[in-house]
Order: sequence, then C-alpha cells, then structure tokens
Amino acid sequence: MPALETWRSPDDVFVIHYPAPLLEEIRADIMMAMHGPGRGGIETGGILLGGRDEAGEFVLEGWRPIRCEHSRGSSFQLSPRDVAALSCQVEGLSGGGTGGVVGWYVAHFRGALGLRTEELDLHGRVFPQQASLFVTIAPEKFGDAAIRFYLIQSGPEPSATAVPGLLRLAPAPGLTAAPAEERLSGPRLVRTRGASPLRWLWPVAAAMALVVGSVIGWQVWSARQPKSEAAAAVIPPSGDPVEVFTLHVEPVGDRLEISWEPPEAGAGNFTATLTVVDQDRAFVRPLTPSELALGRIRYTRPTTGIRVSLLLESPNARPRLARTQYQAPGAE
Repeated sequence: MPALETWRSPDDVFVIHYPAPLLEEIRADIMMAMHGPGRGGIETGGILLGGRDEAGEFVLEGWRPIRCEHSRGSSFQLSPRDVAALSCQVEGLSGGGTGGVVGWYVAHFRGALGLRTEELDLHGRVFPQQASLFVTIAPEKFGDAAIRFYLIQSGPEPSATAVPGLLRLAPAPGLTAAPAEERLSGPRLVRTRGASPLRWLWPVAAAMALVVGSVIGWQVWSARQPKSEAAAAVIPPSGDPVEVFTLHVEPVGDRLEISWEPPEAGAGNFTATLTVVDQDRAFVRPLTPSELALGRIRYTRPTTGIRVSLLLESPNARPRLARTQYQAPGAE
C-alpha cells in the first residue's frame, strides 16, 4: 500500500489518512466528468473504502464509483433504480454493514461545498451507521479541487457536522507547469544557403509587425473582454507604459499549452498574473516565480476556444503584457 498522507482539521479534532494516488484518481475522474457531455459536464459520486485506526482516525484505502443515470439532469441525483443499485453495492462492500465502507463523496460543480438535503437523506437510508463520513468535492477550471468533510450521525432524523477547514488538491492535470525538460528555447531563425543579402531585414520587419499586431489585437480584445471583476483585476491602469511580449497557445495531447518568453535574469522582480477567458468566464491564476521562469503552463482543453493574457508587474520595471487566443479546429 502506498505511503499515507495526513490531513488534520484546524482544531485537530478530525484526522484522516489517505494514499495520495487515491485522491488523485478521484480528482481525475471528477475532472473527466466535468469536461464530458453538456456545458459543464456532469456531477459524479463514489463510495469511500477504509476504516478507523485505534485512535479513531479515518484511514482511506480505496473507492468505487456510484452509478447514476442522471435522469434528472447533470446534478448527482439518484433515481429509484440508482438507489436500489447503491444499496446492494454498499451491502456487498461492507459485508452486511460492518467495516469496509467508511463513507462516500459527491462532486459539486454548480454550488458551494455544502451538504444538500437529499444527500443527507440518502446517507441515512443507504449507508450503515459505521460509515459516518461524507465528502463534498468542488473541482476548479484549472484542475484544482477543494474537499470538505462531514460527520453524519444516523438515526430517525440524521444530522451532519461540518469539519472545519478544507483539504485542497494540487492543480494537476488541469493548469500545471510542464516538466522542465520539456521547456522550449523559443523560436529560432535558420539560415539557408543562397539566401538574399538583405535576409536580415525580414526578421526586423516580422518583429515590428508582431508588435503592431499585438497592440491592435490587445485593443480589439479589450473591447470584447467580459466585464468581470476577475478579468478587470489583470488589466493595467490607463496610461501605464506596457511592454508587449510574445504569448503562445497550442494543443498538446488533450490539453492546451500556454507558453511565453520568461523574463531575463535581472530584469526585475515580477509578479505574474495569468488570465484565461473560457466561454465568457474569466479564470485568474497568479504564477509562482518558478512557473514564470519555466515559461510554460498547461490548461485543460476547452470545447471551443480561449483568450489568454499574461501581465507582469514589478516596482522597478515597466509592466509587460502578453495576450493571444486559441480557437479549436472546426469551431464556429
């Protein structure tokens, strides 16, 4: 069994141990469903397997998906047939209601991490008293996920207690830094035999066209920018000097890779903010110094296209702004 990670609530009352690959499997399954059919995908749920140690602390060992035919839409709401199947599944995994099943989880896409009334009712009807753990998971666009734990007391009128604090999972494989060995060195000019003596004029002309096109594109894109607080947070104040640099977006496998020219050493202590506008929603991610220096980050592939901007700000250097967009082949 893999080494166990440990998470404690801020008040040290609740403790849970888990293999990191286990939560990564659950997070990946949720992200796949999130980007499945329909706008925003579908919600999923699963049974959590494990138990408690001598100190009464939870230990996760495995999980099983819960079947949901989504007859009521994309939310995780079980039909009577789904509930009957879940009852048989829980009974088989728990050996008649003792051990094995420690609780269950549900992914919430369109709301907070709160426990829904129907979920509390379903827990009381299907899960044994020993399976007192309930978990809500909220995935984010960049692949991050927030987890909230609940302890449910069974009975004629079941009740739930929310555990303080949130367990946060790393943003992989949504928006993640690419491995260092995959870093691109940037575009290069290749000399060919028999080129014109004035061949050096073409790179200069291309660079000037790129700068002019970027400025014009920035003005057009700004006019169409969704009026959201997140997007407005990365637009520099009017009149500030902005130095334009290059930003690229290209598909890599089932994701999009966003790359840029890292600031040269000694250019300034930059604070970097990356904004992705996807389906009229703006998602903002501050970049760490190592991510900025790497010059590359990955974003889960959208269904149609995205617009990207990267703003670099420093107290001792001019602001730098890069922007571009990507349209999926065949998208209108």
